[in-house]
Amino acid sequence: MICAGRHSLKDRRALAFLTMSRCPERRNLERFPVADMKAWISVRYRFGTHQGDVVDFNRYGVTVALRRPIPVNKPLFVTLKHAGARLEAIVGAAHHCRFTSDGTFRCGIRFRTNSPNQLDRDEMELRLETLERALSESLVSAAT
Repeated sequence: MICAGRHSLKDRRALAFLTMSRCPERRNLERFPVADMKAWISVRYRFGTHQGDVVDFNRYGVTVALRRPIPVNKPLFVTLKHAGARLEAIVGAAHHCRFTSDGTFRCGIRFRTNSPNQLDRDEMELRLETLERALSESLVSAAT
């Protein structure tokens, strides 16, 4: 596995690591850019919520732009609202949260629908897949 910002073994400076660490090629399923989806994130065992705009989405996770950082690798509950659809209490965990030049934090969140904390696991997975399909179809129709 290649990482550390150098992703080609042809480059003599490429570094090979045994672990997956900040590697952009790790994602197998495309994320769809979103302009009008909101996210509310609550960190388990903490008061308050973080509200932000979803940058991209797929059934396995989202990237959210937030005003404040969220802790990495801590259990989260995510609520998504898009075009009348509302998905509540999706269990997830942030795998990165980085400060950006525009003064916000860009946070990548992986959904953990297989968590014992996830209620209605099968229904939530179906709703995430349905939302992903609707977004992909809207992108295809907008491109044509």
